[in-house]
Amino acid sequence: MGDGVSGQLKNVRQGIDHDIPIKMCIFGGPGTGKTTLGSKIENSLLVDFEGGARHVSGNRIAIKTRKAFDELLSE
Repeated sequence: MGDGVSGQLKNVRQGIDHDIPIKMCIFGGPGTGKTTLGSKIENSLLVDFEGGARHVSGNRIAIKTRKAFDELLSE
């Protein structure tokens, strides 16, 4: 191949698949900026398990049970 790309590298893509929602979990210790980081992501939904996301603006939902979380993920 003349362009020097072979194997799996031919499958590399650029850009965003807007029709596929991204589900992400951000993990870290207290006070490390997880909630602030999540609030900066465009069109994000913060799932607040511990009631600590009230200090940021943006879309958020309080989840108290595993069942409620599972239901949210299935939507």
